[in-house]
Amino acid sequence: CGARSGNIVKVAGLILCGGHSQRMGRPKAWLPFGSEFLLQRMVRIVSACCDSVTVVAARGQSLPSLPPSVSLVCDRHPDRGPLEGLASGMAAMPEEVEVCFVASCDAPLLLPQFISFVLSKMSARDEHGPVMACVPFVSSRWHPLTAAYRPMLLPAMEEMLARNALRLQGLCEAIGARAIAEEELQAVDPELLSLWNVNDQADYLAALQKAGLSDGPMLADG
Repeated sequence: CGARSGNIVKVAGLILCGGHSQRMGRPKAWLPFGSEFLLQRMVRIVSACCDSVTVVAARGQSLPSLPPSVSLVCDRHPDRGPLEGLASGMAAMPEEVEVCFVASCDAPLLLPQFISFVLSKMSARDEHGPVMACVPFVSSRWHPLTAAYRPMLLPAMEEMLARNALRLQGLCEAIGARAIAEEELQAVDPELLSLWNVNDQADYLAALQKAGLSDGPMLADG
């Protein structure tokens, strides 16, 4: 995938799947997507570009079977949203990990070349040293769950959690994330399919169709 080029030594993938799936009405991790479940698909895609993959789930959450190489981490505190999941995953990273690519479990159209492109931006430096985070910025908003971060940002995340500032958009501003512009991203993903999220049944059916699975899922619901 080309993710390990430049100055990056060790790249980890973090997949967050601890949400309540209220709009979907059933657990997103178990949504059938062709011959696999949605979380399995996300693990496969992210694994193509990362040295290791960690899934961050809610405590007691049921998950489909995953490869034995995948690590599982639970949110340290329940019901605190994706920032809690991100911090929990970062806290579990081994010292040798320099960069984490973060994805939610509901982005089934994420492209490996998109991951590789975002990670390549982390090899840059500015006047303060290595870039700390690279986050897509499209239609005037950040996309912090399809982005790359350095684990050394964990204290900033912990500080936000401590004061109950849970918005990921606020995190991007607080850490001075480097924005990746829409036109840059379209060079590797013209339709920006990698930024699609499956939030409800209509999104799910549309994603199946986009993936060429419009005849419907091939698995029974888990």
